[in-house]
Amino acid sequence: MGNADSILTPEKIAELEKSTHFTAKEIQRVISYYAQYDKSLNGQDGIPVEDLSEIPELCGCPFYERIVYAYLERSTMSLKAEAFLRMFSTLSSRATAEEKSRALFDCLDCSHDGSLGFDELFRFYKSILNPAVDDDYIVDLVVRILERPGIKEEHRVPYEEFLKLISPEEIQEKMTVDLQLTT
Repeated sequence: MGNADSILTPEKIAELEKSTHFTAKEIQRVISYYAQYDKSLNGQDGIPVEDLSEIPELCGCPFYERIVYAYLERSTMSLKAEAFLRMFSTLSSRATAEEKSRALFDCLDCSHDGSLGFDELFRFYKSILNPAVDDDYIVDLVVRILERPGIKEEHRVPYEEFLKLISPEEIQEKMTVDLQLTT
């Protein structure tokens, strides 16, 4: 278990307080929570991607794997303290539906071109629909979306169109994960 007190400097905590949805005291509690999963002595190695599924709060989020991947340090395939904090700030109930929508869109946009294609939309719907929904149904749904006359770029859905595919209420429901922090 990492030493939570040495993971972030007071200056870094002050900076994060301004750029996240957490107070300084909450940041310290989130980092203490993080330290339970980062086994390194000083909390600097990060939480290996395979250990993130042990965080109970993430289990109910249908997009957690995509979101986690967006925050991972690729070279070590681990989630560092600051990225952990920023990820849970985005997922917190204090984040707006707009923040969550943008984060989800960016996570789904594997090609990083500002739009979603067939594969990205298929993964999106596969994540939010009931597991009993047949893949053929999802394929048909995605094809119909991509062939809509309102789509400006052929067979690609830009962010503005993506916002029409999922309601702000559903975004809040599916993208809200509040850590159960002890006081």
